[in-house]
Amino acid sequence: MTGTLPEDIESSDDLKQDLRENHSVEPGPLHDDDLPVHKAAYQGDNAQVTSLIASGVNINARSIFECTPLQLAIRGDHAETVRILLSAGADAALLDSIEPCMMAPFDAINGAAWLGARHALGALINFGVVTPASALCWAASLNRVDCMHTILEKLGQDDFSDSSRLEGLSAALNRAALCWHVEAVELVMVHVKKTLAGSVSENQSYLSCALDPSRPGRQLLVMQMLITAGADVNWEHPELGLTAFWANLDSPFVRKDTIRLLLDNGLHLGKVSVCGRTPLFGIIINFHDDSSLVEAFLEAGAKATVKDANLDTPLHLAAHLSFAELLFKHGADLFAKDLDGKTPFHTACEDWRLDVVEFLLSKGAIIDETATEKQWTPLLFATCAKRIDTWIPHPHRHEQVVKLLLARGANVQVTASDGRTVLHNTAHTGNADLVRSVVEHGADVGAAMSDGETALHSVCDLSSTSDPKIAQRLAVIHILLEHGANVNAQDQIGSTPLHAAWSCAQYSRFSPDLFNLLLEKGADRSATNKDGRTPIDLVDISKWMWDEDGLHLKTEVMTPAECSRKTKAGDKINVHYRGTLTDGTEFDASYNRGQPLSFTVGQGQVIKGWDQGLLDMCPGEKRKLTIQPDWAYGSRATGPIPANSVLIFESELVSIDGVKKDEL
Repeated sequence: MTGTLPEDIESSDDLKQDLRENHSVEPGPLHDDDLPVHKAAYQGDNAQVTSLIASGVNINARSIFECTPLQLAIRGDHAETVRILLSAGADAALLDSIEPCMMAPFDAINGAAWLGARHALGALINFGVVTPASALCWAASLNRVDCMHTILEKLGQDDFSDSSRLEGLSAALNRAALCWHVEAVELVMVHVKKTLAGSVSENQSYLSCALDPSRPGRQLLVMQMLITAGADVNWEHPELGLTAFWANLDSPFVRKDTIRLLLDNGLHLGKVSVCGRTPLFGIIINFHDDSSLVEAFLEAGAKATVKDANLDTPLHLAAHLSFAELLFKHGADLFAKDLDGKTPFHTACEDWRLDVVEFLLSKGAIIDETATEKQWTPLLFATCAKRIDTWIPHPHRHEQVVKLLLARGANVQVTASDGRTVLHNTAHTGNADLVRSVVEHGADVGAAMSDGETALHSVCDLSSTSDPKIAQRLAVIHILLEHGANVNAQDQIGSTPLHAAWSCAQYSRFSPDLFNLLLEKGADRSATNKDGRTPIDLVDISKWMWDEDGLHLKTEVMTPAECSRKTKAGDKINVHYRGTLTDGTEFDASYNRGQPLSFTVGQGQVIKGWDQGLLDMCPGEKRKLTIQPDWAYGSRATGPIPANSVLIFESELVSIDGVKKDEL
């Protein structure tokens, strides 16, 4: 039996949208302008539904809110209405956007399970609508235990339409455990056991799978239920290779009581994970602020001397004094070496763990012991800069650890296998206080690595993985030069610190201040490297303007333009601009006033950076000018511009002597 909606309702998407937007109440399954069949289906008015079907109504017509009569009958949980509509040809495969902001659309049987429409669900199954495993999962997601009962009772011992009975039960168990629904977990566990009656190992495996917390969170009670029912806490996920312990640690919702539950129920303390570590390593790494779990694992039999694939022991990774004390108490080896020859003392110094460093020294750690491969001592590790993406819990302890080692007599003149010294490392960090401290303890400011690089080369090199500010680097340069560093020292390829300062010009954090300071301190601009190039030869003169005092202005073309006449000194020009500080703060913009600035270029009417940076420019061209303080306002504060500020201008040349772009 077929029929159609009135043409103006069925065919007009615009009208439907208008009705939705202008409906005076919160959107629901019905609208005042819905067809009678929609209203009757939702209300369970079977006589009216039957009459409308007989009159030829479109049984699958969509309402204003895009629901079919069958979907509305399901929302109302009217079993007989569902049966009538199905008998008349209603399509159970059509999708209903029940939760449009959260979920994908549901077909009839999945929608009934999600909504908890138990009577409608039973009618769908009785009519012969196939039952996929997803229906049981959706019901488990919201703890719709009555719907789960309906599905499982009507399914009997048969399989789901898209998977085996056992696979469907397993998926539902995982879903119920994930959502912490105790009743749903209990129900599914009963059916898992019935299905696997007599097969203890398979039953245990399916229960254990639900312990897998690689998904967010698990309610402790649910885990306890699964363990009591026979779940194995040491079961490994067949694809990921993770046990419940390691999967819990990977979760952002890991809870200490969950870990204790696993420990109390037979967690294998000697079992090595896919990452080559025992559970004790996981506790040491993940529970930075609680030694009680470390103690519990050690008291339960975890070995403090165990090693991972890198030969690290838990003591190598101990982030807190309490951890180190407990591990030492339980037999940790103070002198155990990893694959790089590092002892726990080396790693504690490397990670700036001050309390642990002091503790290990008190227990006999050797202050100048070298790691085998690079011949690095603890002091070399402590002075080494960290990568900018490395998380350090207490970065301020860097200086404290270094000064502690120096106070305890660490050799400040030690060299690594490549000739690197403590001063090279501290110069790289940009920490002026540390540089001064190691110099005052006797570090050789002229010491060179095997490639000839001095500490002065190091501080000028922006390619390192650390990122000290330019001001920090400048302070270090001053200290090194004050203590006799050679400003013109050459490395193996003949490069001086001035070469090094320019070679990093491509980095966004480059500043000509490094280059200019070295020139001011006597750097030889004519010194040649082995390629015969001077530092000045390296300067990109298409972008940078410089004189005998150094670099002053960087120009970058943002929007090119062509013309027969370019700006020259003495031209009267009109310029639109936007000026910002290096932190992005805008201090002035002609665009905001809607009027370009008019002046004679090259005549000292504006700052020198503009007089020089706007020459040889076509109308319509846009340039970015990065102007150093000496070509801007220098040490003088001007309005919102602080003293000694680098200024950035986005400048657009509007006209030359009144002639615009299209007129040249």
